[in-house]
Amino acid sequence: MPAKKRKATAANAQNKARKIDTGASEEDIQGSNVEGSTVVPADDTKNHLEKYVEKLERELQMASESCMVFYSNEMYRKGFYGTWTEVGAHHWSEDLGALFCMCDNWCYNYALREPTEGYDSILSKEQKKQLIRSMNGWVVQESFDSIVSRVPYATRRTLAVYFMEIIILKDIWHLFWENPFWYLRPDPSNEPGLDPVTPFSKDIDRVYQEFRRADLKLAQHWRAQTVRLANTRAKDRYLDNTFHAQNLAFRTAKAKEFAQVRYADEIFQCLLEEPGPMTEKSLINLYQRNAELAVKIAAAQPAMDWRLLKDIPPTFERTSIEIEPVSSHRLSQTERRLNGQRVLAVVTPVFRKTGTWADFGKDRVLCKGRVIVEDHDKRPLINYWNPGEAKAKRKKAREEKKARDEKKARDEKKAREEKEKAEADGVKSADGKESSPKGKTSKGAKTRT
Repeated sequence: MPAKKRKATAANAQNKARKIDTGASEEDIQGSNVEGSTVVPADDTKNHLEKYVEKLERELQMASESCMVFYSNEMYRKGFYGTWTEVGAHHWSEDLGALFCMCDNWCYNYALREPTEGYDSILSKEQKKQLIRSMNGWVVQESFDSIVSRVPYATRRTLAVYFMEIIILKDIWHLFWENPFWYLRPDPSNEPGLDPVTPFSKDIDRVYQEFRRADLKLAQHWRAQTVRLANTRAKDRYLDNTFHAQNLAFRTAKAKEFAQVRYADEIFQCLLEEPGPMTEKSLINLYQRNAELAVKIAAAQPAMDWRLLKDIPPTFERTSIEIEPVSSHRLSQTERRLNGQRVLAVVTPVFRKTGTWADFGKDRVLCKGRVIVEDHDKRPLINYWNPGEAKAKRKKAREEKKARDEKKARDEKKAREEKEKAEADGVKSADGKESSPKGKTSKGAKTRT
């Protein structure tokens, strides 16, 4: 590089340094550096340049630390941090689908089908009222018999299955999802005067709701970091997992207690097909797994809400992006016979993502809700539990139809042949006497004449 150009570059660097530290204008600085000038600025010293370099180093360090914080938050948000499993919103559909699948399978395995004598044989009038009242927000608050009379036989037969699934999901939503801090509590060993079931978690949730009023993004970030702090589970010599182990043990015990209370409920017992120890054990496992899933979702940045009966349209439309009918309605993809019919119950709620730390404001459906719709379908029930029998019936029906078609074809052929033969041999006259052969009538008439 030529000496003149190097000198100009050095002068520009010094000018920038002086401009930052002294606040001098560009014209003053340029005027003091005119080539050939003998004026030397008072602040153009080695000591001042060293201070400027130190200042740049401090700013660089601060920027580096900020970048590391942003990087850590981004890694936490995406779930790639070693302490956490994948919790990104793009995995929520799979996680929630697993939740619904677990509940659905449990209910189909252990719930009662409609007995031969009807539901009156297992539920009294008062129990029916209590059952409908316990599902408030999920089922229309009308009489049990009125709901039964407005659904087809296939849905009526499995209505106890759907109601049991609603009861379990409502429990899970109220106990584990509605308050993401439900398991946090003061340590009774440190403060013996405190009750271990104090509403400490509710106080935290009230603070969280206040934060949401101020800024939803920051409130979600605070919630996620709080849940992670309470559930540090990385095995690292710098991390103490005692607090996480205490919370996990408390969650496991409380989920077991919740499941036992639900299992002992009188109406819930009426809906069970065969109560027993294995049924109770599987219900406890279902509650515990859903409690851990709620923690996993609460540790993520995005916000999500459950849309229940009051949040969805009151009537059904086949093109809806939020709801779909339960399988017992047997509604095909293009069938529109239930359009405009009233929604009677929400079996599984609608899950919507309502915003994230990065893409705030996006609102989309993660999982469609399954609903029971008013339906007066009279088609016979499909035997889903014995598909071989249904297949045999369909085969027999096809064979009978084929036999009827063949018999009809034979009869038509026989009638056609008889008609052709009659036309060839002549037909009977109106008085029942057989007419004379062709050509003989005129000859006989001539003879008589």
